[in-house]
Amino acid sequence: MTGLRAHGGVIFSLGFAALMLGAWELIVTRLASVFYFYDIAYLVLSICLYALGLGALLARRFGERIKLRTIIIAIPFTMLPVWWIVSRYDLAWILGSFTIPFALFGFASTQAWHRLSGSGLAASLYAGELFGTVAGLVLLGPLLIPVLPVDVFKGPGFDTHLRDIVAREGVREARSLATAYARTDLLRTNRDAVVYLFTDAMFVTRAVEWDGKSTQFNDSHVENLARLKRFAMSAAATNEVLILGAGAGFDMAVALQTGARSIDAVEVNENTIRLARTLGVWSGGIFDNSRVNVIIDEARRYISSSTNRWDQISLTLLQTSPAAGRGRSHVDGRVLTLEALNVYLAHLKVEGVISVIQNSRLLADRTYQAMLESADGDASRVLEFRLPIAEHNVNPFSHLLLLRRESFNAEDIDRLEAMAASMGILRHLTIASESAGISPATDDRPFLFESGFRTRAFVLLALLLALISLAVVLYKGRRIPGHIICGASAALVGALTLALQVLVVYRFQSALGNPALSLGLSLAMVLGGAGLGAMLLNRRIDSDWRRSGLLALAGTALFVLMDTTIVSLCLGLEPIAAGLLISGFTFICALPFGLPFLAVMESCRRMPGTGEGLAIACDGLGGIIGAALATGIAMQVGFSAVSILLLVGFILFTIIRLRLPLGVID
Repeated sequence: MTGLRAHGGVIFSLGFAALMLGAWELIVTRLASVFYFYDIAYLVLSICLYALGLGALLARRFGERIKLRTIIIAIPFTMLPVWWIVSRYDLAWILGSFTIPFALFGFASTQAWHRLSGSGLAASLYAGELFGTVAGLVLLGPLLIPVLPVDVFKGPGFDTHLRDIVAREGVREARSLATAYARTDLLRTNRDAVVYLFTDAMFVTRAVEWDGKSTQFNDSHVENLARLKRFAMSAAATNEVLILGAGAGFDMAVALQTGARSIDAVEVNENTIRLARTLGVWSGGIFDNSRVNVIIDEARRYISSSTNRWDQISLTLLQTSPAAGRGRSHVDGRVLTLEALNVYLAHLKVEGVISVIQNSRLLADRTYQAMLESADGDASRVLEFRLPIAEHNVNPFSHLLLLRRESFNAEDIDRLEAMAASMGILRHLTIASESAGISPATDDRPFLFESGFRTRAFVLLALLLALISLAVVLYKGRRIPGHIICGASAALVGALTLALQVLVVYRFQSALGNPALSLGLSLAMVLGGAGLGAMLLNRRIDSDWRRSGLLALAGTALFVLMDTTIVSLCLGLEPIAAGLLISGFTFICALPFGLPFLAVMESCRRMPGTGEGLAIACDGLGGIIGAALATGIAMQVGFSAVSILLLVGFILFTIIRLRLPLGVID
């Protein structure tokens, strides 16, 4: 109790600083996703972890000269000016100014750990940091993001889709709503018949002018955009229609025009629906139409829990996860995995049709291959239609694929080809060689979009920087007893921690659907569970590497052996029940996850100098390596391979032996 009274202020201060840092991490990720697309968010977070480690190393050298209180006070006071700079200037991002709060926290954390050295309060300090981070990520950050002004028109960043539209068509009106999930912008341009709604300034959906009664649109541009959509809706009966990714209502309007009696419209971004509803009569009052049922949910989760059957299931340029975090790559392909298509097929009526519209040949070929495999290789169940090549650049709705439970017979094909010809649409006879070598997306490897050069370059750059820095840190202290073993082990623990978070976040999204809820809840369970476990278990383990590693291995093994089963159970439950199930399961598994870090930290404390800074620095560098490896392995092999990587990593930790000569230990 005496130790707690003496050092309680330090623990509270670090917890508060961690709260601010968690909120800052979320804010920086959101800004990066809006300004630079989702794939740069990984690089941003990696550089933040790098700065965390750099701050810890600086504390080893200069910690005696600067008071802990000064650094902790500086953390929140630097955030506002740094945010103002990075929200306006590319150079601020290039120079990495957004990492300043992370560097300060690494400095402060090292000083705090050193001050509490030998007090027996290491687990309490660790738990305070984790609990503070959780509160920042799931409470403070989501509260701050909506009120932070961001200029998507003149801010820094790449030429996003929103800016392209503004440059081409001008802007007459702009409104926005922001949440921790995404920024949503409604944009009116000089094209009177179209209103654009953007998610994170990149992913776009359209609302179009319609009187709510006529069977066609008055505007020729809109009618041309609707051509492939209208053909898709005419490919089967339209008594019962399911639209996955309803967006701002364009597809719903086309379905109503073609005579749909009932439409279930599923959309994951609630703010898209809110803004689209404000258009009212201009867009035909589709959201108030008695034949339309709007559902706010993620596509896979909704249809997996439904017992309905439909004549048509429609997916048009479907996007699910606009923002990425914690090294997690884009998983939009999850709505078009083999498992997803099999679920859709099970919800079709007799002679019902799944229609998928894509905007490029590459995505169309990938979708075709997935459909072909879901049809057990029966090409007679899959048809493909495309607009003439000359129109691909001006019409994003250019490639249509149709899938049925039954074969399309000759009469069906003749009817569809005649209809297509009358609308200027071409039947595409897919040749097997076009999709040769394409691996369809699966739930284990849900990447319809392969990583591009920029994404790979970002990941490789972060990985290379972390490896070089780690090698330098270990080499410079090579003559200090235990330096290399402790530093390398701290890096291993950091790598495993971040790789585990990549896996956990994806499993939560698979179970719950909502990306924002999944990210916040999954990280809260991992960090919160690790924090509580550190407080409850650390004294019994007494910072023993082997026992802490075995317990962490047991928790990881339980998670990777049961995670897919838990996800399957969650899909059949109501959202609240599903959240409770996967959260409770993850929390229990995560209880021993913090013990290896505490064991390494205790060993580093016994080294000459401020050894705690070495542990924190190498842990941060290892986090970059782990997130990069987990991301790359998931995209190339699958998330099951990430599970194996985690198990092997914790096994490796349990067999590491630390030998410190006499005289080194205090």
